[in-house]
Amino acid sequence: MSSGTVIVSDAQRGPVHLSPLQIQPVVHSRIIVPARWKRISNESCTINVFTNGDILVPPARVLIPKHTLASWENILAMVTEKVHLRTGAVRRLCMLNGKALRGAYELKNNHCYVAVGAERFRSLPYHLVPCRGVIHSLTDV
Repeated sequence: MSSGTVIVSDAQRGPVHLSPLQIQPVVHSRIIVPARWKRISNESCTINVFTNGDILVPPARVLIPKHTLASWENILAMVTEKVHLRTGAVRRLCMLNGKALRGAYELKNNHCYVAVGAERFRSLPYHLVPCRGVIHSLTDV
């Protein structure tokens, strides 16, 4: 009897010799799925939005309810109400480095974005603008 042979007993036929079995590795799927498929938001999202090209104005805090996160157009309309652009409505939201967001699935809670209308994104040091709480505490002194 070799070391790789497995003996299985069958009540009617007697012992049966099986050839050695090799364990096959698990085959993983190579399907590429976009990130928005993975994100299922069960909570609201709060973002800080700067006005494009205006670093003297502190960011507006926008609370986006969970049912509004389903529609990118509704998010842009909500940001338009909070941030008043000279060129009209907000058409895009960009990160501070200028990369445009493609949808609500790229929004992250408590992150900063720049609201852009019809004009191009203006690369300014938005990260150096103080928040509203800092401005109020300085004026109270």
